[in-house]
Amino acid sequence: MDELSVWIMQQGVRIYLSGVRHPETQGKVERMHESLQQAIRKRKAQVDQQWLDEFRHEYNHVRPHEGIGMVTPAARWRPSARRYQAQLREWEYPAGWEVHRLAGEGQLGWRGQRWEISNALRNQLVGLQRCEDRVLVYFCNVPLREIDLRTGRNVVLPANPFRQLRC
Repeated sequence: MDELSVWIMQQGVRIYLSGVRHPETQGKVERMHESLQQAIRKRKAQVDQQWLDEFRHEYNHVRPHEGIGMVTPAARWRPSARRYQAQLREWEYPAGWEVHRLAGEGQLGWRGQRWEISNALRNQLVGLQRCEDRVLVYFCNVPLREIDLRTGRNVVLPANPFRQLRC
């Protein structure tokens, strides 16, 4: 995770952390990069901003995409109802969760121990959801870590957007 991801999450956008070349969650991005690389190779000339703008227009407004029913991405796109927040507020976690501010290196000081969470989250508030013998650590609406209170294990949660976390 990086500072840009933190800022996006503070805007209320749920992000899914996934690996590079992970088509299950990044297929459309991987496919767009493949199309761009093919077009660049075919061009065999200097790529400038005007050409990139023309490629983007063709890719989004002219060329139909098989993965979305042979329509263009522009035909499917809708503006978000979410408004940009110039002044970010602290995230409000659900009632009953413990809320802690991480240390300057992104560690959680809790129950007499220090738990590594994320350097990108230094000095940010995180929410702790207690689930029997484990604790889920959230930043905004994204579960990041699971702390097993019996074993002391602190693991990064898988980046599977379809995984349901249950207490």
